[in-house]
Amino acid sequence: MPGGSRINSDGRFVSAGNIGRWWTATETDAGYAYLREMGYNGDNVDEYHNGTRYGFSVRCVKDE
Repeated sequence: MPGGSRINSDGRFVSAGNIGRWWTATETDAGYAYLREMGYNGDNVDEYHNGTRYGFSVRCVKDE
């Protein structure tokens, strides 16, 4: 299930179950990075850049 995102200063997550947002390892500027976004019922994977103060999911990939 998509984890939503933490965009509120009080730590609450929004859009959980509807939208998944994941950070990439690529910073665009100091304090900003790329993210990927997918909707629960959609076919698209969108790319944005956003301030890293927001809380998005992290996907760990083991390099063999």
